[in-house]
Amino acid sequence: LGLSFRNCNELNNIIDDQLPVRSLKWHRTEFRLQDTEETAVLWHRNLLDAVQLLFEEPRFGKVLVFGPEKHYIDEAKEYRLLLEMWTGNWWWRLQTQLPAGATIIPLILGSDKALLTQHSGDCYGYPIYVSIGNLPKAIRRTPSQRGTLLLGYLPTNKFDSMGLSEESAKLARHRLFHRCVSYLLKDTIPAAKDGILWTAGDGLVRRCYPILGAWMADYPEQCLVTCTRY
Repeated sequence: LGLSFRNCNELNNIIDDQLPVRSLKWHRTEFRLQDTEETAVLWHRNLLDAVQLLFEEPRFGKVLVFGPEKHYIDEAKEYRLLLEMWTGNWWWRLQTQLPAGATIIPLILGSDKALLTQHSGDCYGYPIYVSIGNLPKAIRRTPSQRGTLLLGYLPTNKFDSMGLSEESAKLARHRLFHRCVSYLLKDTIPAAKDGILWTAGDGLVRRCYPILGAWMADYPEQCLVTCTRY
């Protein structure tokens, strides 16, 4: 099989280059904002490739949900039971605007800027994750199920060493965040408009519409995502 190795470096090369695993390639994209001299680097995977990987995963074939549902807690059907994304009104409203047979794939993004060092500088990591609302939340929240994927690392430039005021540096950071997110989402625009044919985990081909449905974040980041003053 050609899987023999003599040291850890050879083993890592075999894992990276020879084993038949489904993986996503990493890309490096540089940004430079107007009136700034710093170059910001976005490390990322292709968003559509990540969503397709989740949607076509055979392990999820029996648990994927492809359409909205209404659940009730009483026989008179007066009180709704809202447990999963497909039981809410948003999916129902959107479904009526698409052609018959359309399969909505609600994109769930999440980000959380985290401090990586203590007592030795203020280095931050800014991971961004993606999952899909067709998966039950129990699977999305369980790391071992791999229902949520690492999409990339947003840049953490501070813009505080270029003579900018504190307010201008803050605005530059916000602009950089939205520019990176727009770049990550750009491939979903034509797919959300016209649909794209994918084979789901159950083996059936469906016309899918990947549409941003939710963003998981703490309150300060919610304000950043929605362009609201904090």
